[in-house]
Amino acid sequence: MDLQFEHVLVVGLGVSGFESALKLRQLGIPATVTDRGDGAALRSRASQLLESGTVVKLNDTEPSIPADCDLLVVSPGVPKHAPLLASARERGIPIWSEIELAWHFVKGPLVAVTGTNGKTTTVTLIARILNAAGRPAVAAGNIGTPLVKAAEEAAAEEVLVAEVSSFQLEHIVHFRPGISVLLNIADDHYDWHADLADYERAKARIYLNQGGGDGFVCNMDDRACVALAGNAPCPVAFYSKMDDARAATFVSAGRLVSHLGPGGSQVDLGSVDDLGLRGAHNLENSMAAASVALLLDVGPASIRKTLSEFEGLEHRIEAVTVYEEISFFNDSKATNPDAALRALESFSQPVVVIMGGHNKGLDFCALGEALQTRADTGGLHGCVLMGEAASEMNKSFRGRGYGFPCVQAADMEEAVAEALRLAKPGDAVLLTPACASFDAYESYAERGRHFKMIVRALGGEDE
Repeated sequence: MDLQFEHVLVVGLGVSGFESALKLRQLGIPATVTDRGDGAALRSRASQLLESGTVVKLNDTEPSIPADCDLLVVSPGVPKHAPLLASARERGIPIWSEIELAWHFVKGPLVAVTGTNGKTTTVTLIARILNAAGRPAVAAGNIGTPLVKAAEEAAAEEVLVAEVSSFQLEHIVHFRPGISVLLNIADDHYDWHADLADYERAKARIYLNQGGGDGFVCNMDDRACVALAGNAPCPVAFYSKMDDARAATFVSAGRLVSHLGPGGSQVDLGSVDDLGLRGAHNLENSMAAASVALLLDVGPASIRKTLSEFEGLEHRIEAVTVYEEISFFNDSKATNPDAALRALESFSQPVVVIMGGHNKGLDFCALGEALQTRADTGGLHGCVLMGEAASEMNKSFRGRGYGFPCVQAADMEEAVAEALRLAKPGDAVLLTPACASFDAYESYAERGRHFKMIVRALGGEDE
């Protein structure tokens, strides 16, 4: 596609900003890249862009819009109310996210998945089901490879399965997936969105440009998702853990069933007990992935096989090791209270939880209530709080009169030691932070790997 722009300002030199700048350079469109940071990774990307003639400004704490600029491409981390973006709106300059830029170069089918939790797991499942069925598919977006790069490299027959965030959806104009997926809505990112209504509005933009020939896969067990589905401009395929006539894919007598088979026929997708993933939330993710696959004409055999074999991803209720009859699990990807609640619900045995980090403006009331309920029934033997939000979380729990064992730790090493002290043989120690990692780590992945290194060292294991 031939894009006509005089000068593009790329805001943010993360992975998506870097790939956007490379694409613009390939198109011969002059671009300037600005970033407030100046770390080693940024300098490495900047040097590559400078070699190709792109203007790069690092440590740019007061960025400005070039006089001839007629488009901004913004990275997800840039707040939508940032002065630079406000200035662009005043001047009538369009603002695109990287997925909007990428959309103009998508050659084949596109599936887009959003939701508060479960996006990466569902995207991975969809791609694996398709590949198992002999249908070439690539997982892209926030899962790792920016969509703009995946769109460039993918052949026309390949299905692009993209994980997209509310930040990215905020700045789309023409972006139109053939199938969109909304997994769930829970409190998150109130350091970016004004409130829940603003967050929901951004998520609903996933179907903004869809039409009659497209599809929208939606969680019927999530009240907010159902409300948003009422405005979808295309057919909606609901999925539910209940045997409900309104759902296209559902659970009946312990089996996954769907009416999305050929010609609307009913197909059996296997027993719930055969799923490789633990937890009710992963049952929902599995149904969402199966629904997408059926809409893309994949047979039930490939779906059953992949759902039974897929055991999950790193940092998502990941079994790490067993030490002194205590099992350790890494759920570092749980960066909000709802994700931590879903992880807790996945364990029938008693647990000791490690929580804390950087709070994104979220409330911990429901989380504290769930912890107390588990403690009352013998399902919680302790809570270890660490990081920037530790005192806030402790105050929230104690302020509501919750009396479950709760201690604070200075760092991950101390948190693991305290968890080991509180745990009993047969327990699970679960790192499920309910917070972002940026107070002490570069990412949730770095946090999770640090936890794994510490607990594996308990038994003398190598990383």
